This record gives sequence, structure tokens and C-alpha cells, in this order.
Amino acid sequence: MRIRTQDKGLYLNLEINTDIHPYLLGDPVRVQQILLNFLNNAIKFTERGGITVHVSTAEQEDKNLELRISVQDTGIGIPEERMDRLFQSFSQADTSTSRKYGGTGLGLAICKRLSEVMGGSVGVTSQEGKGSIFWCTVLMEKASKDSFITRKEQTGFHKFSTETPNLLLVEDNKVNQYVALSILKKIDLEADVAENGVQALEMLQTKEYDLVLMDIQMPEMDGYEATRHIRNPDSDVLRSDVPIIAMTADATKEDREKCFAAGMNDYIPKPVNREHLFTVLQQQLCQERMKKTQKCQAEEQQGAEQESQGKIRQEEDGQAEQEHSPDLSLDHLPIFNRVDLVERMGGEEGIDEFIDAFPEYLSDDFTELQAAIDSDDVQEILQSAHKIKGMCANASAERLREAAYRLETAAKEENIHLVQSFFNLLEQEEKLLRAYLEQKSS
Repeated sequence: MRIRTQDKGLYLNLEINTDIHPYLLGDPVRVQQILLNFLNNAIKFTERGGITVHVSTAEQEDKNLELRISVQDTGIGIPEERMDRLFQSFSQADTSTSRKYGGTGLGLAICKRLSEVMGGSVGVTSQEGKGSIFWCTVLMEKASKDSFITRKEQTGFHKFSTETPNLLLVEDNKVNQYVALSILKKIDLEADVAENGVQALEMLQTKEYDLVLMDIQMPEMDGYEATRHIRNPDSDVLRSDVPIIAMTADATKEDREKCFAAGMNDYIPKPVNREHLFTVLQQQLCQERMKKTQKCQAEEQQGAEQESQGKIRQEEDGQAEQEHSPDLSLDHLPIFNRVDLVERMGGEEGIDEFIDAFPEYLSDDFTELQAAIDSDDVQEILQSAHKIKGMCANASAERLREAAYRLETAAKEENIHLVQSFFNLLEQEEKLLRAYLEQKSS
């Protein structure tokens, strides 16, 4: 969702009240369905401004809690006389909306039914031309930490049912390595690390891996070229059919098509979402188990493969690169989103250590970027800006990530004047981030 909002030039903020009980038991799949539907509509009907997701406690008792989730946008809004029909099947504000934006309105009716199944309700407030707030409530059971962990283990949450798979992470950036390995650790997985495509090929020649997580932009040999080498049946790798998952901060339709054309099996955008990564790994490794044991028919294997790839393609379909104006304002974004980082890394463990080290990780990359700008080397500027953007996205340094993204876009347009302006903005935001993190740690 963050990528889709970025492509439209919109902000996406998450606000979670601190008084919410930390351990809740409910139906995460249904809650996710509702939230995704609200977000999809908000993105579809918003051209300027952005979207804010707010999570709070509506009511609570000793054992239960009513959770309220709202999605506020700055979009086209809804006429008052149409709002009472929104949660009916096949209903939109008017037929011209359907023609322009597509869809039938069935999703909101499904949200209403899902919320009611969970003991809650849905609603909307809106002002035409100014935006809307769609909300739902769901009943959740309060739990202790021990019972919460026990329930997750009983339901198999983030557990692989077979022996631990051999994974290879191909990533040159230390920050991205740290985040990816931390996420994998949270789901009881480990990975060997190669820092570029050349090292990856060497390691694939000596060890049989079950899956490869492949960065795209790397020195010596990028992810596309490495994948083509692996897929070559005449290469020396032990498994030319090993599943390869692309991991990159670029999320345009063209980039996705290049990944699949090179021979990759699936695609995960950066910053990496823990749930998304787990889902893709589970899908791909399940397919591998089916192939190895030969217990499934060829049609079932093909269907699982299409589902795995189709989910990512459908979720991100129609996205295009967004041209940014030379606006230097980043006030709509948080300097640092700790909640987002904790969620990505699966908990507080290691967060403070990572935050302390992060600014130092950036120092060398800033030096490289400055040198590239001084020499007017557009390709080096692109590579350095892309690298910084990916690091900041994974670290949830939102304003710094956005500044790097704007700089990268200016470099693609070969607008050196804008590149320098955005580099000045990048330096300014880096100082703000350092000061912010130092204040929080003191």
C-alpha cells in the first residue's frame, strides 16, 4: 500500500493509540480484509494529500476490547444523500464514479458482513470534495503474553512444518541485511549472505539452496544478471530451478516485468513487510516440497505457482512511476516511524541497537553520493540515491527516504540543479534524524 501511495504522490500515516491492550486475540485475516478494502478505496478516490490509518479502543471490559480502525482520506468525498447506500451490495456514490474509477461497491458490503461476524459494525463520515473517514469496530479478546504466544504456536503462526529450509540472501547493503535477517529470525529462519551476484553464484555452486532472496541493484553483478546466470542450464550452480524472490525499492510495473522476464519467481517490494515476506516464502517453499515429494499432480503445482505470482501482480497492478515536483516540504511525514519498524522486525528485540547504529551506516553512502554529485556522474548518483532510499525505507526513516526518492527521480531526469537541491534537503533531514534519535535515546 505504501508503494501505491508513493506512486500517486500521497502520504500514508499510521496512528496507534498507546492505551490499547498489547496482546489481543481475534481474526487477523478478516481484519486485514476490511483494512485492505478501506485502503484500496481511499487510494483509488484520492488524488492529492493522503491517507491516515488510526487504531484506537472504542470500549473495553475485563476480558474483551472493542477495537476501532478508521481510514481517513483527503479524496473526493461522498454526497450526503448517497452515504446510506454505501454498504449495500453493488453500490457506489453514483454511476459516473463507477465509470471513472471502476468497481461495483461490493467490497464495502463484504466489510460490513465481516465486521458483524466479529461482533462489530462499520460506518462512514464524509464531506464532498474534502474526504471521507471509513471505520469499523471488532471485538477482540484480551490475552496475557504467555497465552498469546501459546495461541500463535498452536495455530502454526509463522512456523514452517518441515525441516528448516536453506536460504540465501543476496544483498550488498548492511542495513538491509540486518533488517532482512532480523525478520527471518522472528519466523525461525536463517540465511547465508552474499553481497553481490558474483558471490551468490559462487555459493550456489557449492551448496544446494531451497530459496534465494535477491536484491536488484548491486555492485559487480546485479540481481537481473545473476538470475539469468542461475537459470542457464549450462551454469555450474547446483540448482538452476531454485526459487528466486526479488527484493527491491523500485516498484514500477516495468521493474516487476523485468524481474519475471529474468526468471525470478516472485517479487517483494522494500521496505519489506514481515507478513508479506512470510506469505511469499510459505508459498514458494510449499511448492518446493510438493515437487520434491511428488505427491501433487502437475495441475496443482501450476495452480499454486500462478497464485503465488498472481497475488503480487494483482496487488501492485497498474502502478506507475510518479513524477515529483521540486517541493521541498516533508512536514506531512514523520521523521522516524518506530511503530512501523517494530512491526517489520517482529518486536522490540534489537531495535535500540539498530537505531543507534543506523546513522553511522549512512555516513559512507552520503560521502559516495556527494562525490558523485561533485563529478556530475548521473549513474553513480542514481545508484547511491537508490541505496540510501532502500536503507531509509527499511529503517522507517520516512522523511529521509522521501528526500532520497526525490533526489533519485531528479537524477533519472538528469536534472542536476534539482539533484543538488534534494541533496541539500537530504543532508538537512539526516541532521534532523540524528537529533531526533539522540533525543529519544537520552
